[in-house]
Amino acid sequence: MRVPVRSTLICALLVLVACESPVQPSSAANRAVRPGAAAALSSRHDDRDEEVRYAARGKGHYLLAGTWDVKFEFEAESQEGGRADGEFRQSTRFANGTMDISGRVTCLAVDPINGRAWIGGVVEENRSTSPDYIDPITAPGQDVWFRVLDAPDAQGAVDRSTFLGFVGAFPSSAAYCVQRPWPAGNARTHPVTKGKIEVRP
Repeated sequence: MRVPVRSTLICALLVLVACESPVQPSSAANRAVRPGAAAALSSRHDDRDEEVRYAARGKGHYLLAGTWDVKFEFEAESQEGGRADGEFRQSTRFANGTMDISGRVTCLAVDPINGRAWIGGVVEENRSTSPDYIDPITAPGQDVWFRVLDAPDAQGAVDRSTFLGFVGAFPSSAAYCVQRPWPAGNARTHPVTKGKIEVRP
């Protein structure tokens, strides 16, 4: 019997980015960019002459809906001309199989004051075995996105990430990066349990 993991995550628990309704873009608040983040990320792409305008990267694990351990890794950069590049991968195991998707970054939006980044791209490889992640909208070539939080260095603050979102509430990765959704209270982002996320201008 097929377990409706996608339906459970998307509609019942409201944990996936694909379910988000567009909201107002992130607003600035008092937050210092994490010291050392600029040094930790490269300031110029290795094989291009354009200056990097924004960058975000992360690697580790986060806990999806308090239940599933998701392994993630990403690196994204955007240049002054507006072009973005990089790569990402997320994977986890559900009761009916695995979700394992990697892709290429096509857009990046950053709110450096609040440590937020919206990363959009295209699926390059789908190694999933769960039937809920083997369908036309998760196939190679399809748009995919997620958003992350580089939490301030304060007691109790943790970095956060969303699960991968696919075409639905947003028609494309480009639209996701333009609209920059960020519901109140960091809704539908999940705490990093191992590793870290860095966002910088």
